Amino acid sequence: MTTIRDIAKAAGVSATTVSNVLNGRAKVSQQNRERILKICQEMNYTPNINARNLKYGKTNTVMFMFSDFERSYYLQIIKGIHECLEGHGLGMIVCTYSTSQSFLQNGLVDGAIVLDNNIQDSQILLAAEEKMKIVVMERYLESPDISCILTDNYNAMAQLTDGLLKKGYRKFSYIGAYENTLNHKERYDAFRNTLRDASVEFKEENYYLGDYSFSSGVKAARIMIMREELPEVVVCANDDMAAGVVSLFREMSIDVPHKIGVTGFDGTRIWELPDKYLTTVVLPCYEKGYIAAETLVNMIRGSDSVTNKIKVPIRWGQSTI
Repeated sequence: MTTIRDIAKAAGVSATTVSNVLNGRAKVSQQNRERILKICQEMNYTPNINARNLKYGKTNTVMFMFSDFERSYYLQIIKGIHECLEGHGLGMIVCTYSTSQSFLQNGLVDGAIVLDNNIQDSQILLAAEEKMKIVVMERYLESPDISCILTDNYNAMAQLTDGLLKKGYRKFSYIGAYENTLNHKERYDAFRNTLRDASVEFKEENYYLGDYSFSSGVKAARIMIMREELPEVVVCANDDMAAGVVSLFREMSIDVPHKIGVTGFDGTRIWELPDKYLTTVVLPCYEKGYIAAETLVNMIRGSDSVTNKIKVPIRWGQSTI
């Protein structure tokens, strides 16, 4: 492997001069700079990033860790993160659980934004103990080197459910998910508690498991129809599942919303439905990504960790009366 000393010897200069050129320092003449860079190219020299990171303590790169390439929910978050980091002159690595461990432990990044439910709290806390700056999204962890960006899921779902009650709905079904995340727990708890406080019964048999996908919404709707006991409204834990429910009901000539109402939770653009058709909670995904990135940049530059809970609005659409 070619080293800086090899480049220096070929160019007839000191290793310090080569280092100055590679790090963009204005201590070398333009003529020597061009000659050294040409030699680096000819000798296929690649800087040792790990060594540089150890020496200077920073990489100007952060990592975003997430778990699902198929949900449009993530795309706006990534856009918000990217545009914030770009404005601060920082790069971004996007990865999932299978590759995240190496980045958390070997100093290849200055910090991480974590939105991957596969990564355990203990793994994140261990990285924080080693002074990695971390922002977690939609989970709460206590550490001086971890900030938390949360959505106010509970109050949003409570307001949505209360609004449905005020519209006259009394017979509810709910489509949730397998995962035991803070998001899912808060949304379902708010739904159940709001119905209980209004003395409206909810039977567990009307809870359907999904996986946040369009197809799982279709499957849940098909089971409802087969049971021959349709609810007055189906409350879904995200928009993709809600779109699947609407699609199947339309296919079976079940009028939405006059026969049955449907709600989602995300506010993402669903191409199978008209824009703003779905009653839903609108998550500011781009803004959440931007805030997460800005929080991480501030931590890297010396600010204390913070916890930020973002309030979200309800958009009443044509899928409920």
